[in-house]
Amino acid sequence: MVLLSTSEMALLAILYSEGELSGYQINKIITERGFREWADIGSTSIYVGLKKLENKYFIKLVPNLKKTGKGPLPNRYKIIQKGIKILRKEIKIALSSESRYNSKYDLAIASIPILNIADVILALKEKQNKLKKTMHNVRQEKFEKQGGFNLPSHVVLLFERSFMLMQAEIDFTEKALRELK
Repeated sequence: MVLLSTSEMALLAILYSEGELSGYQINKIITERGFREWADIGSTSIYVGLKKLENKYFIKLVPNLKKTGKGPLPNRYKIIQKGIKILRKEIKIALSSESRYNSKYDLAIASIPILNIADVILALKEKQNKLKKTMHNVRQEKFEKQGGFNLPSHVVLLFERSFMLMQAEIDFTEKALRELK
């Protein structure tokens, strides 16, 4: 069961790794790290996400007593234990997902240091097993039973694309497991 949106997961991961930050500082980090390129996190969603996370008691507002520049004091946020717990759970779910493209998976890879290495390896092995099983089932139960290479060329291409994407994910997961061991 997924409890966080991609933007909420990114916000928690940033607060975990960087400590207390304002929405402005988080926005700057998201821009610098290129999260917008693959995680669909807009400036507005940062502030909406922070409010949602605060309402779920995953982060807390930290009083900011230092005045810098013009305007009001910016709100600063800090991840709390309940937020750390849900973040770790979401990272494990995203790492073990068999989805062939998922921006949460990319975010989970970026957040690997938040978990212990044994949990990362376990999640990646689970992903790899799910992918292998899915690929086998699609090949045997769908492609072969429907005629395999005797199907119209556009249908064969569609299956081949899926097989190639799944194989690329399996290969990537194998590489990640080798590097993490």
